[in-house]
Amino acid sequence: MANVTQIVSIDRAIISDHVGRVSGAKLQLIVEGIDIVLGRETLTP
Repeated sequence: MANVTQIVSIDRAIISDHVGRVSGAKLQLIVEGIDIVLGRETLTP
């Protein structure tokens, strides 16, 4: 789950473990959610 309403910057130096990958489809949903929060239009009809 990705909560796109709480966007923060993280220092990559404190991230030490690779947990997993996000599929392309899920990443697209995350990006579309960010677009909605920022008031931008999405490319998906």
